[in-house]
Amino acid sequence: MEVGEPRLLGLIRGIASTETKERSKASGTVTDWLTAFSEFEVRLLGMALSVAAVVETDEDCREEELHAIYELVDTGHIVSSAIAPLRKLRRESLKGSEVEYFDYFAEEYF
Repeated sequence: MEVGEPRLLGLIRGIASTETKERSKASGTVTDWLTAFSEFEVRLLGMALSVAAVVETDEDCREEELHAIYELVDTGHIVSSAIAPLRKLRRESLKGSEVEYFDYFAEEYF
């Protein structure tokens, strides 16, 4: 399956938006559409969300981005290079479930 280029591009735009609400919505949509993505789409979204999470200033939104990445990982299509930007996150700056996601990524992919 695949969602196709127009929807994929819409998600990328949402992930890269300057508006917290749009970034949050895009992260939620990624988790909602999880089974519809092709392998290529999963990897592209994993990369975009990883970059977004590294520069994210809103803690709730970063948690949603990390959650979406975690769900994408569950598809089996994520390779370590796709989420490599997450290595730049400082564990001590994370809170709550963000720490759990980071520890999982570090253990499995870094």
